Amino acid sequence: MNQNRLLILGNGFDLACGLNSTYADFFAWRFKKILEENNYAISDPENNADIFSLTRELYKNNTKNLEKFATNPNLTPWNFWDIIFLSQNASDSPLMADSNWCDIESTIKKVVTSVLFNNGEKAYDEEHINDYLVSPVDQLIKNLRLSPNKDQLDIFLLSELNKFEKVFSTYIKQEKDNKDYQARVNEVLKELLTPPFLLEASHQKKAMKHKNSVLSFNYSLSNDDDFINDVSIDRWINIHGYVGSKGDMDASLPIFGIDSTDIDENDPRIIFTKTFRVANGVVNYVQPLPKQVDSISFYGHSLSQADYSYFESLFDTYHIYSSDVSLYFYFGAFANSDDLEEDKRNTSMNNELRRQMATNVYNLLAHYGRSLKENHGNNLFHRLLLENRIHIIAKKGDRR
Repeated sequence: MNQNRLLILGNGFDLACGLNSTYADFFAWRFKKILEENNYAISDPENNADIFSLTRELYKNNTKNLEKFATNPNLTPWNFWDIIFLSQNASDSPLMADSNWCDIESTIKKVVTSVLFNNGEKAYDEEHINDYLVSPVDQLIKNLRLSPNKDQLDIFLLSELNKFEKVFSTYIKQEKDNKDYQARVNEVLKELLTPPFLLEASHQKKAMKHKNSVLSFNYSLSNDDDFINDVSIDRWINIHGYVGSKGDMDASLPIFGIDSTDIDENDPRIIFTKTFRVANGVVNYVQPLPKQVDSISFYGHSLSQADYSYFESLFDTYHIYSSDVSLYFYFGAFANSDDLEEDKRNTSMNNELRRQMATNVYNLLAHYGRSLKENHGNNLFHRLLLENRIHIIAKKGDRR
């Protein structure tokens, strides 16, 4: 008898393995290149705060030119989205080291909504456009809406997004060529696919065979990577694209997109949804999910609303309300310490991390529960707890 396990990976997996894939890491690298192209002297290239500060200075000194470049990107090696994020960095809420990846996609949604709606032809009150326009990004959007090719704004924004994704692909490809990261990938995958609590569980005593599948929201890995070894993975699904090695024909550009919830087929933003872009062949090949699973493990994922539609489809596919599927939610935690004061701090922080994960899990399941018939969703979280099918687990040592 086989046990089928599905492991879902988010960016926290890459971070735990040592990949510099945070929002701040990527933009520090990108902005550093832009500063160098503009002959700015960077006193400390390793200090992201200095880079962000210099970039704000660059934007403020060149605001008018950058606003012009935003609607005429052929005048510069940068793309429209580069300039949007340069502008966002110069705003009252600059990029911070603890920003989540979903902030990129949130910005994409704000921009495309503001550009494609409420332009004098069709109001979109439900989205509260005025809440989306924050200085100085709003001026870029206003300029774009005044451009002569109004009917092609969606194509323009998508084309520029493709350029932005290509830049991001270059960054990830460069970062993943790190031997320490590659070694750590194997170690963490083995821990996740053969965790102690599964080895100790009664059903494991029957020496069952395991089939492991990975659904990754990251762009950095596939089981085609030759440094993944000694890990048994039957299928690996990169839902948002995969940055392979140089010349890898099976790789595709990573995609950034918005959640498709509440966006119908007549909504002009549909071409920016993750679902549409995957279906439209942006991602070269997506393997099917296993037909049946016994457990679903989540690791390194923020469970943000931007990905609710994916999780809801998974929960529908595997009938989590009425089946025996167990859910495991891991969160990176601080290791125990021999120093009493440090250990006390780590314990306190781990407790807060657990509370945050529990809140995110509850919100996800409550949102999914509202889609179920006969009010089953009202007791979904409680049912899973009673049946011992939901587990929130600290993975100590993954935070430092």
